[in-house]
Amino acid sequence: MGNLSEKLKSVDKQAALASVLFLAKTGGVYLLWKGFTYLMENVPKLTPYWDAFRDFTGMILAKATYFVVVTLMGYEGQAYDRVFMIEGTRGIYIGNSCLGVSAMAIFAGLIIAYPGPWKRKLWYIPLGMLLVQGSNLFRLVGLALLQKHSTEAFVQFNHGYTYVIITYSFIFLLVVFWFNKLADKK
Repeated sequence: MGNLSEKLKSVDKQAALASVLFLAKTGGVYLLWKGFTYLMENVPKLTPYWDAFRDFTGMILAKATYFVVVTLMGYEGQAYDRVFMIEGTRGIYIGNSCLGVSAMAIFAGLIIAYPGPWKRKLWYIPLGMLLVQGSNLFRLVGLALLQKHSTEAFVQFNHGYTYVIITYSFIFLLVVFWFNKLADKK
């Protein structure tokens, strides 16, 4: 084993630079999103539009969850505003952090920030955002079913950890697919 300076000399500088650039772009996308949401939540003229958008998105997700759980799976339930409830449960409220909007925006930002032909980005971004929202719907359906058939502690654990890991792993796979299959193709 050589000392640290020998190891540093053997590092592929181009690969190291690419890694740093990747992290910087990813951080930049995240900071842009946080700046956007800060403005939307703190500029009085913008806040009502942002709130209306989030309320509408929450209502659509509650109705989509209803469709899957009640219409397709046969449970008794109801949806109103941002709430979906299977009969016999207290229901799930689809809060601002559960709308999937942040995940879709970060996905779109990453694809925009990285190399690749715009012709492909123009179809891959909407498709990816739809898939991300589909994974969010899967998450909401799963939480509703867990609430019906499990303990509150298990629901909270899955809400806080399992589904977050699944969702962001799925986004990661979509980005990796972009890098490996679509970005460098002409």
